[in-house]
Amino acid sequence: MTEERNLLAYLSKSYPLGVRVLPDGSFAALYDLLYTRAILLGCDRYGYARRFCFEDRALASRRFEELHSEDDEPQGYTDKRPETP
Repeated sequence: MTEERNLLAYLSKSYPLGVRVLPDGSFAALYDLLYTRAILLGCDRYGYARRFCFEDRALASRRFEELHSEDDEPQGYTDKRPETP
């Protein structure tokens, strides 16, 4: 549990808009880019696994609160990275 708290504290400094521990134990973060707001999934000390960008920042914030797992794909995004075939 201490490791989880340490990672949560670390990520909260990097992503001040919001960080959550999802029910599956993974970490998600909310991050503003120049023109979009991004949901970052699979976050750790080295980065993230997937990013979903939203032009509508309020929608991104709502979708962030709805996440349950690292494998979720939030609805309404305009772009994602890495793009999967």
